[in-house]
Amino acid sequence: MTKKIAGAIKGRPRSFDREAALDAALRLFWRHGFEGTAISDLVRELGIAAPSIYAAFGSKEALFNEAIGLYGHKYGIAMKCLIEQEATAEASVRAILFDAASTFAMPGLPGGCFVASGMLAWAPPQKELARVFRSKRALMIGALRSRIDQGVAAGELPEGTDSHDLGNYYGAVIEGMSVQARDGADAQALRRVAEVAMKAWPNVEVRARRRSAAARPPTSCQPPQTPPGRRRRH
Repeated sequence: MTKKIAGAIKGRPRSFDREAALDAALRLFWRHGFEGTAISDLVRELGIAAPSIYAAFGSKEALFNEAIGLYGHKYGIAMKCLIEQEATAEASVRAILFDAASTFAMPGLPGGCFVASGMLAWAPPQKELARVFRSKRALMIGALRSRIDQGVAAGELPEGTDSHDLGNYYGAVIEGMSVQARDGADAQALRRVAEVAMKAWPNVEVRARRRSAAARPPTSCQPPQTPPGRRRRH
């Protein structure tokens, strides 16, 4: 059941939808960041007075923390689902990149990833909020590394594949796609980025062919010599 909270603007009491207010606050924080969103902005966007915001959410920081949770639940990349439903590590990472392309450029939303692009710079009092974002970005990269490790163990990737570096790489691709989406890149442009990024995926057969080629003795590039005393036929 949707929770209603009593609120007031200009002395007129009324109720408001807490979940809808939280969603509106999230979009405001997503667009302007924590520092760039003032209480007056929240009052105007949510349509309720400042005392009612504090009564419902406790503080601006607490509201921001709730907004982070709502983002992951409602708008974030469906990483866990995609990792579990895809049969291979390559398919999982590809699905995650393409889901990011669609999610980051979703019409009607601020664009990009609230977590990937959030709190990259902060004032000292917001150190803990910045830590929350860093930990969530680390969880994303950790999930990529773990799925890549599973692929190595299953023989899908060449032995010796560095899951740490490969996970970092695809994490950086996702974060870069978020920045491009914030700058206006559409889903089609982001999908092209994803396609190029997947060309870097280590391929067992290609690696095997390279090892086989490296093991062959070098061949001479000199043309065959005509034995002495014999003329080459034309």
